[in-house]
Amino acid sequence: MDNSSKKREIPYWIGTTPFLPSEKREKLIKDCELLFLYGFEGNQVENQVYVCSDMIFTADYVLAPGAFYDPPGLHLYGDESYFVAEGEGLAFNPETGETFLLEEGDTLLIPQGTRHQMFNFTDRQLKIITSVAPRIWANDDMGTVIPKVEHPKFYIPNGKRGESENG
Repeated sequence: MDNSSKKREIPYWIGTTPFLPSEKREKLIKDCELLFLYGFEGNQVENQVYVCSDMIFTADYVLAPGAFYDPPGLHLYGDESYFVAEGEGLAFNPETGETFLLEEGDTLLIPQGTRHQMFNFTDRQLKIITSVAPRIWANDDMGTVIPKVEHPKFYIPNGKRGESENG
């Protein structure tokens, strides 16, 4: 059977952490409920998920000094916010080339459909608390096709922005 035609199942925890939607109630959460990796091998980030209900996703992740995650994120079903709990990082949009220097205590709003990527160019760890609402996932499956960036921009640490050779 051709595996490419198989519909991917939504992971069990999507929309059900810590409760099924029909069983939601108040809960004090003192530690993460589960872990998952985001990104390509070599540039993955471990997300500690606290809540992933049918209406909101809340997690945190840490980037070590010199680290970044790849591919850039893109949420088709909700806005995302990043709160910098520790350290300093650079948020980058590879579609527009726009950057934001985030310091401890800063919050960045990432509107639905906006590409984003975080870099840690410092010698300290960067800890981000992130939330996405109303949904981080598609209702149908996890295989939502993310549109290709036609003319991607690349971040160059000296502050100049560049376009791809094809752009």
